Amino acid sequence: MALVVYNTFQGGMKMEEKEIVKERKKSRVRSPGYPMIDLKEAIEKIKVLWDKDKTNSIPRDVAAKHLGYGSAEGYPGRVIAALKHFDLISMREGDIILNEKAVDLVLHSPSDKIYVDIVREIALKPTLYEELFNEYKGSLPSEATLKAKLIKDYKFNAEKVDRFINNFRSSLDFAGLLEGEEVETKSGEVMIKEIAKTRIGTGMDAVLIKPKSFDIPLMDGSKATITFDKYPLEEEDIDFLKKWFEIYAPALKKKKSKEEPTKPEDI
Repeated sequence: MALVVYNTFQGGMKMEEKEIVKERKKSRVRSPGYPMIDLKEAIEKIKVLWDKDKTNSIPRDVAAKHLGYGSAEGYPGRVIAALKHFDLISMREGDIILNEKAVDLVLHSPSDKIYVDIVREIALKPTLYEELFNEYKGSLPSEATLKAKLIKDYKFNAEKVDRFINNFRSSLDFAGLLEGEEVETKSGEVMIKEIAKTRIGTGMDAVLIKPKSFDIPLMDGSKATITFDKYPLEEEDIDFLKKWFEIYAPALKKKKSKEEPTKPEDI
């Protein structure tokens, strides 16, 4: 009787090797869902989609190509998912549609109140962002402490956690939520922080919205202080201030008293 020996393979891999791979996959830690990109980049992506298709439905693969990717699979798919995490797009039968918040961000200037309000709101739309923000009352701990918590309590993959922290912090910073102000989260909880300050934009074009005071030295050694609720100013505001000083100059001018000696140049 002939002895037949079967060498069992699946896709070029032995069955026992397949089982080992499966076990490794099971033991691999999977991080919770979160935006792949930060809020600033997400808004930049929205502007690209708006320029291409406005509010029309965009197939996912087409949207990915608009954004410079070959397809909507893998990393590009996660970038598109990030737009949804920030509540900037809706999905309809697999297509992407810019929602009202996204359109407002495209059409308004970063210094407009509506832009500021929307950015502050959507920065906490990702569930994990809001949970962490609420837990720490808006005052985040050191990077090392946050990293340890994410790995231990949120089961983050240690290899992915640094990227999450960078995007999380930069998103909150972009929205001004790390600078100290009153913030209402999507759950309705209000965070009170000490110093109101909002940063809109980044780099040299950043706009700091906060009270700003200047001490102006006067000729007699005293000083005048001028305070702006918002700084820097628009050019029209500066022109208006110039006109204001011209109009009110007579009222600001010091009147001579009788006891004041006459100066030679007044004769």
